[in-house]
Amino acid sequence: MAEDLDLQKGDSTPPRLRMGETSTVGLKVSNDRIYEEMKSELRWPQVITTYKQMGYDATIASAIGLFEMMIARVDWDVEAPLDATEEQKKKAKFIAQCKDDMEHTWMNFIQEVSSYLTYGFSVHEKVYRRRLKADGSKYDDGLIGWKKLPVRSQDTIEKFLFSNDGRDVVGVQQDLSASYDLNRFRNILASSNKIEIPRKKFMLFRTNPKRNNPEGNSPLKKCYFAWKYRSTIEEQEAIGISRDMVGMPV
Repeated sequence: MAEDLDLQKGDSTPPRLRMGETSTVGLKVSNDRIYEEMKSELRWPQVITTYKQMGYDATIASAIGLFEMMIARVDWDVEAPLDATEEQKKKAKFIAQCKDDMEHTWMNFIQEVSSYLTYGFSVHEKVYRRRLKADGSKYDDGLIGWKKLPVRSQDTIEKFLFSNDGRDVVGVQQDLSASYDLNRFRNILASSNKIEIPRKKFMLFRTNPKRNNPEGNSPLKKCYFAWKYRSTIEEQEAIGISRDMVGMPV
């Protein structure tokens, strides 16, 4: 728990200074599109196809699977701070109850979060409900708890929405036009196939958020060229075997 410093005020007058930001991080954004990556095949949303293809590689799939397994083995507990008051202990107990009182298990949530290891980020909407047994809760105290923390598939994330000054993420836009059955979403879709989720309504998990990039930086970016050339060589070798190694097609 943070501890306040008991400092005395001085007699001198502090110099005038601006408390807010005067500059910006410098993230390359145009029309809410992020252009930090030079190669188009590694730029969102085109990179989704690239990552899916890389996910079929045995070496890459094994490495990602290992990380997901290690994350899944972690024990998640809610503990009150040292020297906690009775009120703080009750709040810690309440959070622990909410963690185990969702429509899905906490482990399912963690497994969905680990998709950020492939795509660089993972968006999860926060859905609440009153804790009433009539609404499916284990408790009946009427407090506001978590109903679920569902993932918003990276395939459907079109772009992140920024504030007018470009400093802060104010939301994310989900595009359902690629869905095979839009009729399923007719109750939530209006005139278009796009849904805007405000920033306070979702959690954002990222890998290496350099320059505060909401898309993160997927570990697969670093091995893209090695995977690309190796895949090409393996394909040529397979063609050569099918031709009894009598030559390479030109």
